Amino acid sequence: MWRSPIDLKIDALGGSSINNVPILNNRSYQGVVTLRQGETVVAGEMDKSEMRNISGVPGLSEIPA
Repeated sequence: MWRSPIDLKIDALGGSSINNVPILNNRSYQGVVTLRQGETVVAGEMDKSEMRNISGVPGLSEIPA
């Protein structure tokens, strides 16, 4: 087993603005993950309102048909 710290910081445009100045969403997570040799980690961060707005298979649902 291998323990590795995770320090995830996400700065993104919030989708709205005030006086033409974009609002930024800043999020962070710190923790530790335990892996076996050969395992990898894929991480991301969403809040509940973002999860409700997403439907379909990630990546495939965004391809115009």
